[in-house]
Amino acid sequence: MTATDSKTGQFASTLQRGILGTLLGIVAILGFGLLRELATGNLLWGGVGLLLFVGAGYGIIALFLEGYDEGRDVSRGEQ
Repeated sequence: MTATDSKTGQFASTLQRGILGTLLGIVAILGFGLLRELATGNLLWGGVGLLLFVGAGYGIIALFLEGYDEGRDVSRGEQ
């Protein structure tokens, strides 16, 4: 029995993705703030900001795709 077999499991999974997406969004904003350091010549903090920004963006896209696949499986009635 998977976590998405019931409505409660689907809600918990959606809530978990929502909270994680929000935290990743905050990391992306902080990464973008550090990314602006590249304009001042501070390559170390700018590089860290770039990694945070791109990594958080990748994580957010992965969460969207996971939710899309879960919704598609549930609408088909697959287990």
